[in-house]
Amino acid sequence: MKGKNDLKILELRGENFKKIKAIVIRPDDDLVLLTGKNAMGKSSAIDLIIAMLCKDRKWIPQPIRKGQ
Repeated sequence: MKGKNDLKILELRGENFKKIKAIVIRPDDDLVLLTGKNAMGKSSAIDLIIAMLCKDRKWIPQPIRKGQ
């Protein structure tokens, strides 16, 4: 059930975060599926969303992508 105070991510952009070199996600609907082969950055995309929403980011062991 949607309320007047619901939040929705309109666009997510990130770069050099964990396994992600660059990512742009623009959800068109209420459901977004992250699919792909192993080690493609699906979990990193979830961690990026959590990192943007959480004040305490100490749980991210190495947020900067190696080589950058």
